[in-house]
Amino acid sequence: MKLIITVFLVLAVLGAAGFGVYSFISKSSSAKSSTDLETLIPKLTEPVSLTLTTTSPDDESLVFDKTLVVSGTTAPGAQVIISYGLGDTETDADGNGSFSKIIGLTPGLNYVYTTVFDKDGDSRQTKRAVYYSEEKL
Repeated sequence: MKLIITVFLVLAVLGAAGFGVYSFISKSSSAKSSTDLETLIPKLTEPVSLTLTTTSPDDESLVFDKTLVVSGTTAPGAQVIISYGLGDTETDADGNGSFSKIIGLTPGLNYVYTTVFDKDGDSRQTKRAVYYSEEKL
């Protein structure tokens, strides 16, 4: 019987000591401010998608001038490549995301592809069909 009481007392003392250690650790970790936790957890930002709006020329348009202004909006600083019948040309969008470039056309149907690339390698493209006529109607 003495052995049972001794074992019970030893377990009670060890249990109390264990609870004290647990309480100390628990209080120490809860004492951390939310600022401390914010430095440990990375902030997630909502992905920003790359956009491209070609405002000029209109798709399926008829023009009588051999030069054409290709313009639009995209992400500020994005690289803009304009591909057309006579080749490719490049420009960068300004700080507001606007871009504009003059290209040459060949008589007849011209396809104008405007492609933008951002610093992450994402891209967007628009296609416009422009018919250039040397004869005015």
